[in-house]
Amino acid sequence: MKKRHVRSSIIYVIFTVIVAVLGCLALVSLGRLKSGVRQMQDITERYIESQQAVSSMREGSDYLTMQAREYVITGDPENLRGYLREVNETKRRDNALKVLEKNQAEGTAYQQLTNAVENSNALAEIEIYAMRLASEGYEMSETELENYFPDIELTSEDQALSGEEKKEKAIDLMFNQNYTEMKHVIMNDSYSSLEELIGTTRDSQIASYEETERQVRTVLWFTIIALLAVIALLAINMVLVVIPMNKSVSYIRNAKPLQLKGAAEYVYLAEAYNLMLEKTTEHQEKLSYEASHDELTDLYNRKMFEEMRLELVDKGIAMLLIDVDYFKSVNDTYGHAVGDQVLKNVASILAHSFRLEDYVSRIGGDEFAVIMRHMDSNLKYVVEAKIQHVREMLAATEDLPPVTLSIGISFSERDNREDVYHKADLALYDVKERGRNGYAFYEPWMSEKEIKEKNLTH
Repeated sequence: MKKRHVRSSIIYVIFTVIVAVLGCLALVSLGRLKSGVRQMQDITERYIESQQAVSSMREGSDYLTMQAREYVITGDPENLRGYLREVNETKRRDNALKVLEKNQAEGTAYQQLTNAVENSNALAEIEIYAMRLASEGYEMSETELENYFPDIELTSEDQALSGEEKKEKAIDLMFNQNYTEMKHVIMNDSYSSLEELIGTTRDSQIASYEETERQVRTVLWFTIIALLAVIALLAINMVLVVIPMNKSVSYIRNAKPLQLKGAAEYVYLAEAYNLMLEKTTEHQEKLSYEASHDELTDLYNRKMFEEMRLELVDKGIAMLLIDVDYFKSVNDTYGHAVGDQVLKNVASILAHSFRLEDYVSRIGGDEFAVIMRHMDSNLKYVVEAKIQHVREMLAATEDLPPVTLSIGISFSERDNREDVYHKADLALYDVKERGRNGYAFYEPWMSEKEIKEKNLTH
């Protein structure tokens, strides 16, 4: 029986069909991969927009509080006008809610931010009433009262108060426990909204990333199979598809930008991925920055200070521990908003007074620390010059309550470097005992005094 051979045309047709099917499947996977990358990019963009909106809402609420409090204390019309501009023109709270309604309408984050805005609006009623009450205490004209507070009427009881009593009650409304508790509720709702955003975005990004990785592997396998079947197209496929895709898997796993080489489809994907990676990297760097820096002052925080202290103590340093004198009275007298501005001003002066190689940190509420590198006791004059500059800058500060600093300084000695922090603390204690508003370098008698005091207590 004559052996039958498969015709080459049939083999070619089968080969063509296989290649065509593989090609179609590969194109479908590429399309899904593009969609996945765009989806991941969209997820990141929506999160950034929503996160900024939540922050803007908090800033708007805090701004209203600051303007209202300053107005009832000082009676400055600019604070009143700033307050009304925020409510009627800037509208950061309302705009933030619109952004979350667009991006997270069905989510818990939107509902939590809605609660925060509603509570902020309720708080605004207290603020406006307190400012109306204070305005009469500051003897604002009837025309201005009607212009600024057209729909606000004082109760008969409040109307009967004297001017000073009206101002005192307005201040009480802005600083009493009820007001503070309502502010805490607003902040808690906004923080909860932000946490919900982070969780939702993380879950979406993980799912999108896994799908994208699956599609990358699928396209790679289809490409390899097609290359094995089509030797004639090996060079083109190797240059335009296989090599770039092989490299892309490694780059993606190592979170590196993809090279913009290869087929147009791949370049498009690489550009989209690189953009997404750039935004993700920026977000991670921001999180890393927030983990090592103080939120209020942008100085290094206590955690970073402790790490640098342990790392640099054997390299010759000067340790400065700095306290803002009687800072609690600033908060009690002017409010926490003004107190925060005082701390930010002190932080700015410290940051600009020391060298770039020095480490300036906020280690407590009103406590700061500076680690000056490459220093020893022979360079006291350098430390004193820095302190003098700080004190001059602080004395020249305007528009903020005046404050002074108490500073204790020690050097890491060769024979005993590890207790440099304790020595600076003893020097700081000596300054405070002598009435504050000064500085002192550690002296051995300070340790002897501490030991005597401990013995007396025992």
